[in-house]
Amino acid sequence: MFSIVIPLFNNAQTIERALKSVFNQTFKKFEIIIVDDGSTDSGIEIINKFINYDQLKIIKQKNQGASIARNNGIKISKYEYIAFLDADDEWESKYLETIYNAIKLYPKSGMVCCARYLIDNITKNTNLIIAKKYEGKLTEINFFENPHIFLHTSSTVIEKNVLNQSGGFPEKMRKNEDLALFFSIALIKNTVYCGIPLSYYYSNVENQLT
Repeated sequence: MFSIVIPLFNNAQTIERALKSVFNQTFKKFEIIIVDDGSTDSGIEIINKFINYDQLKIIKQKNQGASIARNNGIKISKYEYIAFLDADDEWESKYLETIYNAIKLYPKSGMVCCARYLIDNITKNTNLIIAKKYEGKLTEINFFENPHIFLHTSSTVIEKNVLNQSGGFPEKMRKNEDLALFFSIALIKNTVYCGIPLSYYYSNVENQLT
């Protein structure tokens, strides 16, 4: 059902937390594709703790950035929906189950976005990022109504066919490449919003992608 793509670049301090949040999911039909983007720390050694899980794949590339890493993960994915998780973020245990329910309710939509918590890694302050009018709901939305509230890479799942149609993450962009992709996806197919906070985005993390 879900191929989970995780780009990795010197995230030894956070990758175990991210992976544990995936393996703790209540919905179990998934694979994990970790794309090592030329890491030089001990992240791969930490990942090797999970190597006995047959759902886990690791591919390596020279350092080329998050867009190319994610696109390479998409290329080898086997499932029809791609879930993105950055190596310094994590999910609640019912994240994939809730996304699956949203897809069942709105099978013609191409993208599902979810509310999230924003945690400052230094101060430990936590803020809820949610579209209040959709709180507690699973519903189709006009993505362009408030895209900066709706989207974040680690709380977004996209149909693989739509990703391929869009061309994937723009590889020449080093910033806002996720925004560029999600805007193009929303122009192709409808978007579903999950007004339930089920992911955690950590800011002020060393070697952060965004």
